[in-house]
Amino acid sequence: MKRDLVVQAAVELGLEDGQKLRVDTTAVQTDIHHPTHNTLLWDVVRVVARLIGRLAKALERQRIKGFRDRTRSAQRRMQEIQRMTPRQRQDRSDQGIP
Repeated sequence: MKRDLVVQAAVELGLEDGQKLRVDTTAVQTDIHHPTHNTLLWDVVRVVARLIGRLAKALERQRIKGFRDRTRSAQRRMQEIQRMTPRQRQDRSDQGIP
């Protein structure tokens, strides 16, 4: 079990002797925030920008040619869409406005 692996790792690191261990496994009910298209797209923009930044650092470059960091504009757009009512979103898509 996962619990056993955690205890074993703690013993090996000298953090615990493994003789007694108390674990709290209380489950708490909570609302689930289901992802929307715009929040998923925001996540993609964030992750791609982070990965490109790591690539530039690994290549010891200031930036990667041809890549423009759009995280700020993507975040503003995502927040703008989040603030809209479902009716406003539907009206915009019916008019062909992105």
